Amino acid sequence: MKQHESERFIADLNTVSRLCAVENYGDARSILKLMTEVLRYEYHRRFQLVPIGTELRAAEDFLSLYTARFADRLVSSVSNPEDGTVSFVPHYTVLTFVKNSLYHAFTGTEPPWRVSIRVEDYQNQTTIVISDNGCGFDPSLYVGLDRSPIEQGSDTDYGSIPSTVARLASYYGDRYSLDVQSTSETGTQVVISVPKG
Repeated sequence: MKQHESERFIADLNTVSRLCAVENYGDARSILKLMTEVLRYEYHRRFQLVPIGTELRAAEDFLSLYTARFADRLVSSVSNPEDGTVSFVPHYTVLTFVKNSLYHAFTGTEPPWRVSIRVEDYQNQTTIVISDNGCGFDPSLYVGLDRSPIEQGSDTDYGSIPSTVARLASYYGDRYSLDVQSTSETGTQVVISVPKG
């Protein structure tokens, strides 16, 4: 576990500790369960192609964990159509951008902080829209947005934007699209489209 990841993990444990000490056992137990599910998903599904619904549930768990910490300063929503279709994404595709929002987008900004995930199905494509109202960033600074595939099993910077883009390219070639629009005024919107089915 990298140092910054372990620091965040400790912060999550501190959230649980606070709940145990000053609130109630039931809430603390729920947070511990969320932490377990998030960690299990993060480390046990690497390099797999997973159903979008599975990735969205992991993102919901992660957002719930941060809502417990930030309360009404963080507002999140996850919308997934229940039409019976199944599309797949590389593990950590959605979570990469959700984590970037929570770890970086809100630095120096005033709450409420907002993160939303929306899934839309079209004829042959499923589109995932991840947005926040944060400080924005320059997507062109991230090596890897050129869609260069990586070697299967490479763990270099797993969960980073370049790694995520490379894994999309490895699985889908030119059959996917990724668009990142980001400004300091409007925040960031990431639109990912993958083949349906």
